[in-house]
Amino acid sequence: MTYFDEVVSRLNIDDISLLTLLQECGANRIVKGMTKEDFKIESVKLDTQFSEATIRSSLSKLEALLLIERDSSSKHHKFIITSYGVMALEYHLEGEMI
Repeated sequence: MTYFDEVVSRLNIDDISLLTLLQECGANRIVKGMTKEDFKIESVKLDTQFSEATIRSSLSKLEALLLIERDSSSKHHKFIITSYGVMALEYHLEGEMI
């Protein structure tokens, strides 16, 4: 098992859900990045309703693992999914199919 596999296998459902939201909303460029408020709005639409603490915790973890990036040039930070984040989602989808 590679280091990447080990790290990604330890992501929880909230982490995967936030990565999935970024992917589905096309947040792969700063222009299309999502703020914390965007996460709240989208989660309400999907009936998942993440708490503020859950969003903050998962975003910090995902950023530390380089699965997402933060654009802090504006007042409301925007988050985008990185290529590693996309690979992490693919890893989890493959695992669910087995």
